[in-house]
Amino acid sequence: MQVGPILLAVMIVRALVWRRAAARVETRMIIAPPLPEAEAAFRRRLSARCRTARLIAIEAHDHYLKVHTDAGAELITLRFADALEELGRAHGWRVHRSWWVAADAVEAVRWHRGRGEIRLLGGLTTPVSRTYRPVLKAAGWF
Repeated sequence: MQVGPILLAVMIVRALVWRRAAARVETRMIIAPPLPEAEAAFRRRLSARCRTARLIAIEAHDHYLKVHTDAGAELITLRFADALEELGRAHGWRVHRSWWVAADAVEAVRWHRGRGEIRLLGGLTTPVSRTYRPVLKAAGWF
């Protein structure tokens, strides 16, 4: 009976001394380039000038879409829902009821007084609605 408490105290001290420090985990957001076939159907709708350019964002205007690329902007006839369906496997997010942005075109995301903004390549700024904020938060932008 006298050895039991001493043995227990020694085991506790040993466990505390030999305890490993918590491992530090570093996370980084890696954005892979989009798969060529993910955007192929959508890119066929664009002109030759914009077809091979880098896709930055899509902005909805009634039954038209303004497609922003690094070669300039272009207006095409297509519903926003159909464009989202065609870009379903592409790396990008719907950030507003009328905006879709490519993941690799995002430079900065800012949330100020209940309003969100995304700064894209080329100086383009898009709004972020509260509805789609969790998507960007899960991607690591907030």
